[in-house]
Formats: sequence, structure tokens, C-alpha cells
Amino acid sequence: MKTKILITTVLFIAAGVFTLNAQQIKRSKTKLTKSTNLVFVMNNKTKNVTQLVLATDFPTDVKMAIKKYPSSSFFKGQIVGKYKKTNLGAQPYANTLLVMFTNQPVFSGVNLISGEKIFPGDHFLPGDHFDLGKTKAKIVSFKNSRLEVKTLK
Repeated sequence: MKTKILITTVLFIAAGVFTLNAQQIKRSKTKLTKSTNLVFVMNNKTKNVTQLVLATDFPTDVKMAIKKYPSSSFFKGQIVGKYKKTNLGAQPYANTLLVMFTNQPVFSGVNLISGEKIFPGDHFLPGDHFDLGKTKAKIVSFKNSRLEVKTLK
């Protein structure tokens, strides 16, 4: 009788542990899938990001993109968090993480002249602030051409 109670208790504990692990795995997967592809539109003269556009709303043709956003370069990125869609593109809410891949232009070979730097100095320090269109942001990290910024209030 004691053995049956002991075995039953061990089975209930094991089932609880497996259930918790399954829930943790499910949560971690959903965190990874909550990002949305984004295009950073950068003015070639000022080297400032002027707009954030959802990748699904961005023109797939080079000529159309240049016509819609003259004198601009376009870089791939992601938005992780909440944002609102506007007629100009995407506007992230405060504390939203934005990731820009500085080595991944949307149209390869079109954006940069050979040897040209993307941003003056190409160096970013955590804590630096800058503008992303109408949004203010703070640099979280910059490693391997992956610029991570968090939007401010």
C-alpha cells in the first residue's frame, strides 16, 4: 500500500515537471515569433533614419522604392514589441526593441557606393540616443552589424 502511494506521488510530481517544461518551451517559442520584419529608410545626405516601414508595405521593385523614398537607402530590420501602423509606416510604442541589420540592404548593390560608410564613423555605443523618424531611441547594443535600439517615451 505504501509503495502504491509513493509511486503515485512520484508520477504526479513528474507529470507536473513535464507540464512546466512544456509551457516554458511554448513561451520561449512565442517570444521569438513576435517580431515583425521592418525596413529602415535612411536619408543618404543626412545619414538619419527618416522612416520605419513594415516589410509587407514596402515596394518590392527598386525603381518604385526610389521613387517613393528619393535619396534614401533601405536596410532590413525587425520590430519586437508593440507598434501602430500609420500612413507613413510603423510607429513603435515606448520600450519597443528595434533591430537594424546594417550590413543587409534591402536591394543589394543599389544602396551604397563601394567603400561608403553607412553611418558616420560606423560606431555606436550603448546608451547613445538618436532619432528614428519621429521616434527617439537609445542604443542597447551593436555587434556584428546588428544594431539594437529601444524606443523611449
